[in-house]
Amino acid sequence: MRVLLVDDHPLFREGLASVLQSQPDFDVVGEAGSVCEAVEMARALQPDVVVMDFCLPDGSGADASRVILSERPRTKIVFLTVHDDDDCLFAAISGGAHGYLLKNAGAKELVASLRALK
Repeated sequence: MRVLLVDDHPLFREGLASVLQSQPDFDVVGEAGSVCEAVEMARALQPDVVVMDFCLPDGSGADASRVILSERPRTKIVFLTVHDDDDCLFAAISGGAHGYLLKNAGAKELVASLRALK
């Protein structure tokens, strides 16, 4: 599964990439730190899944999700965020999210959730 990671914290992205790359069925094809980078990288790299934070420096992950899905409707979008409020959840769903996990989830839970998208 080709995965694009989108989070504005490089250390978090690197840790997440390490977790996913340790699995034989995941290939982290790129990392982005903003909505603009996420859209550009999704176009160029054509990931199967985008794991995205909700709040990014230049907009929301829901905004990025809408653009990515308008161009690549088969791409799965999973939000991985600290925001556990209903407004963010509903915005993510309206943006086309296929999943919504909190950053306090364990690695096993994240991996299982991504595998369930196949």
